[in-house]
Amino acid sequence: MTFDGLVTNDEEIGEIEEFIEFDESGQFEDFDATDFSNAKRRPLPPIDDPSQLPSLRPETTQEINRIAREVSRNPYLSLYYVATIAESGGHWLNEKRAEIKADQDPPKSIAELHDAVSRTDKRGYDRHHIVEQSAAETAEKYGFPENWINGPDNLVLIPRYKHEKITAWYNTQNKEFGGVSPRKYLQGKDWREHRAMGLRAMREFGVLKP
Repeated sequence: MTFDGLVTNDEEIGEIEEFIEFDESGQFEDFDATDFSNAKRRPLPPIDDPSQLPSLRPETTQEINRIAREVSRNPYLSLYYVATIAESGGHWLNEKRAEIKADQDPPKSIAELHDAVSRTDKRGYDRHHIVEQSAAETAEKYGFPENWINGPDNLVLIPRYKHEKITAWYNTQNKEFGGVSPRKYLQGKDWREHRAMGLRAMREFGVLKP
């Protein structure tokens, strides 16, 4: 399901408070190196019905983001949001309208994802390194030149919530990799294997076409 035509102008819907920072060039910072390993909180039950959406704005940005992710995750809630909330400009959930809309993007080709990096309107999206940016910190060990890490062939623009999922996946222990995280598994591997893992993650999370 997509939201084609949902946003008809560049009007600011609300301040996006979390996960957006700017460097001196005015671009979004990258979150490939974000460490989610200490973010283990007691899980809250999923939101599966519109009646569970609070009518009043939550007090914390964390809770606003959690609910917005739930709306984006659940096709039924996404449809409800489009049909009843998106056009009501005063609803608090519209603070995350850009993220919710972006998360409904269908998978794209690698060329489309590369080309999108130059977009001027990036609300709801993050710049992402196919081979993780954290590899740049140990480039000498891996033998990866900095211009490979930050070169145009390694940069794509992807929906913010999918970016978070990919980053968390890289930090999560995985039986397929001997019980270690994909990030740890890749230590000492060559560029080709790093890139193959990055493309795989993008496919698994619905960013890149199969």
